[in-house]
Amino acid sequence: MAFDPNKPTANTLTDAAEMRGQLNALKGLTDDLAAQVSNFQVQLDGLPSNDGMIDWLTDNSARNVDAVQPLTLTLSGPLTQAQGQALLDKLNQLIAALHH
Repeated sequence: MAFDPNKPTANTLTDAAEMRGQLNALKGLTDDLAAQVSNFQVQLDGLPSNDGMIDWLTDNSARNVDAVQPLTLTLSGPLTQAQGQALLDKLNQLIAALHH
């Protein structure tokens, strides 16, 4: 029996079976609500805390690369081996700065 908020009607005799059905229907509704709250709590418990999120972002964000100075290299014509090596060294320096 589903809960009927209109029962019992005013100024009528109540029937035990009807009242038991109403109470059982209310109990079912509260049990369903309790289960939903419990499931929601389980979802919340699975989320990281604010400190956990800050730690994750800190560990997974690029680092400050202010110490990496711009490469001052003038290119003309084809790259020489020294110019290519300078570009590679600067790129490696930047990558290392981002990781540490």
